[in-house]
Amino acid sequence: MSPAATPNRRANRRPVVRPIVESSWEKGTMGETRPDGSRMPYLGSDGKPIPVKAWAENRSGYEQQVKRLKGDPHVFKNERAKASA
Repeated sequence: MSPAATPNRRANRRPVVRPIVESSWEKGTMGETRPDGSRMPYLGSDGKPIPVKAWAENRSGYEQQVKRLKGDPHVFKNERAKASA
């Protein structure tokens, strides 16, 4: 009988091969967490939440829009009034 036929820990192991359908960072939607603990997703022009992958592909454009909106005094008027009170 050859040594290869002898059962041992190494010979009995089969490597686990998991198919990678999509990376975990591509799942989910992009958004921000509010001070009260709620999470608000960023919405695209069609009104649907922006996926993380789409955000990563056009990150600079989206970040410029968020920066512009956060600087606009009329967009977050209610939140700013609550913070200053």
